[in-house]
Amino acid sequence: MTLFLTPAVGQIIDEETNNDFDTTLLAPECKLDKEELGKIFTKLELYAEFPGGIRKWFDFANANFDFNYLSQHLGDTVHHFQDSIVVKFIVARNGKICNIKVQTGNPLLTEPTLKLLRLSPNWRPGLNGGRQLNSYRTLRLDILVDKKENVKTIKHYRTSYFRNNG
Repeated sequence: MTLFLTPAVGQIIDEETNNDFDTTLLAPECKLDKEELGKIFTKLELYAEFPGGIRKWFDFANANFDFNYLSQHLGDTVHHFQDSIVVKFIVARNGKICNIKVQTGNPLLTEPTLKLLRLSPNWRPGLNGGRQLNSYRTLRLDILVDKKENVKTIKHYRTSYFRNNG
């Protein structure tokens, strides 16, 4: 809010529009009723969360990421691979993940990352005022495959599990 003083009127209050949502159309995969479509909230009291939290997310991700797809596409000459991908998606008010978009990262990681997110169980949706709302989430997957050491993992860094990016 901005306050202006003028001699003739006294004060003019200029209300800044501070929307806490945007109106992205949700994909049909969200499986919401038509009247629930539209608003994606960017400011929440509690952000959407994988059931069980961050540790459970990485357990799930490591157990379900298609490392075989990655190994097949790396070829026989690559023995060590380490790279990342950042994805942004919507957790709908019913907990379903939809509108998955790759933000940055190695294109080789796109297919197994999309497959992983589609396999994900429903998340706990974001909350505001006790209401479940559609909201954004952003994840970074840091993948390590070392064929010599027989290591296939998604590394867990502090910046891997973004809270919200609207």
